[in-house]
Amino acid sequence: MSDPALPKILIASTLKSTHDTRAWEKFGLSLRETNKYQINIIGFSAKKKEISDGVTFYSSGIKNSNPTERLKAQKRFYEIIHEVEPDLVICCTFEYLRLCGSLKSKLGYKLIYDVQENYILNLSLRKDLSQASKKIRERFIRFSEAKAKVDYYILAEEIYSEQMPHMQPNLVLQNKFVGPIETLMPREIEEKQGYHFAIVGTLAESYGILDGISFFKTILKDFPFSRLSILGHVTLKDSAHQIFEAAEGISNIDLKLDQNPVNHGSILELIKEVDFLLCPYKREKAFLGKTPSKFFEAQALGTPVLYSSHMGWEYFFEFSHGGKPIDFSNPHSGIEQFNEAKSGTFFLNPDQWEVNWESDKNDFLHLIEKLLG
Repeated sequence: MSDPALPKILIASTLKSTHDTRAWEKFGLSLRETNKYQINIIGFSAKKKEISDGVTFYSSGIKNSNPTERLKAQKRFYEIIHEVEPDLVICCTFEYLRLCGSLKSKLGYKLIYDVQENYILNLSLRKDLSQASKKIRERFIRFSEAKAKVDYYILAEEIYSEQMPHMQPNLVLQNKFVGPIETLMPREIEEKQGYHFAIVGTLAESYGILDGISFFKTILKDFPFSRLSILGHVTLKDSAHQIFEAAEGISNIDLKLDQNPVNHGSILELIKEVDFLLCPYKREKAFLGKTPSKFFEAQALGTPVLYSSHMGWEYFFEFSHGGKPIDFSNPHSGIEQFNEAKSGTFFLNPDQWEVNWESDKNDFLHLIEKLLG
């Protein structure tokens, strides 16, 4: 049981799990280790309220992203923030920002906006939306962010400092790996008749899922015992249909798709298990300059990454040699590129402290102390 005299911190998301990697495994656990705060977390959960190890978890009250459910989340957040009466709110979504701003003077808390995405730029990835719908959403995002009265910004990507220079003051905390580094030795890939590949996370055309499947089909011609495991969430029915259609009749492809984000532990287990992690991203403006969290995870777990050659991600692997570029848009050259990639030695400099959350944790804790001091 936490001391009721301790400062109260509320970490708030909508559809992300109460045990989300960033909100809970990074922020929540780091704060709990100090024994200086009462921790409260809002997110997706089957339980309305749960108290575990001195942390209180609240359900956002919604199961999907339709407009009615999102309105319910606003009402639920309003109730919870009055129940908790926090000293500090870490808002992990733009959707709660307007309420956070309007209640700030009344409840007297400090406000951190954890900018996990460039939400406006990400609208360019929504091929299902009309231009009119995108404009409406853009106006709502801009209005929410402008009215928030934020005390400090946490940015999940370094590029956000350039894309959103008005978000000051800020601290960059990337989506680094949580846990022990398991990449301790250089790795050479053994020759065999089949290799295990994986594509994980958000599964959509923009993320290159169809190019990844085409690449794998090419690999099968020379390595017929290869396998491709696809694990992630698909928000659009059309995307799910395209994936099933592309994989139809190929027993070497294992599909595990969900409408909601899948358990992060399952993703990490799969990354650790496979020979190669495929990251066949399309060259979309919303991706440029970003570093996918799966890069940090694969680096820490010792799994080589085959990533899109047109994204400029060579810098991330320059020191570790933990990945190789592939032109996924030209699957017919896939065999040659793959053979070249797998013949090299990966993780020549394996033990990288900077890919781990521990390298950033103290900066985060110092920020909290400063705001509540």
